[in-house]
Amino acid sequence: MDYRLLFEEVGKFLTERGYQWVVHQVRAELANGRLSEERIKTLSEVKRGPEMLTADFAPGTAAEFVRRDEYTDAEAVVLLLEATRRAICETTVMVSAIRDTLLGCGITQVVFEPERGDELTVSVPLDAPLDSGRARSDADALDALINSIERD
Repeated sequence: MDYRLLFEEVGKFLTERGYQWVVHQVRAELANGRLSEERIKTLSEVKRGPEMLTADFAPGTAAEFVRRDEYTDAEAVVLLLEATRRAICETTVMVSAIRDTLLGCGITQVVFEPERGDELTVSVPLDAPLDSGRARSDADALDALINSIERD
């Protein structure tokens, strides 16, 4: 399977549906690479002889270094799919849970008031039905896309 092609196809799919910010964030993460700590033994120089013109090396202390590794193409696809799942699916579940918690506390609306007087106040009623249809259809379309790529 060509994981680079899969990454590009999923990225195009997301961009067409308004999730280009997810693709940009994943590309930024890929550019930074995966950071890992590595503990290595250092060497220390030991000078010998009366003139100290020759040097030997002895084991030194252990030191920790941060190392940056590139993601594999397969790992890049996994990162993109995980970010997509969080952006589409988990966000809908989170909004629903927050809404239910607020309603359970007797809060029926949330009002966002501007810090400056020239902006609009936004009121969000919580008792209106939550529409997760777009997230569901986007998730279903992404699933169909990946299934079609796996068959090819």
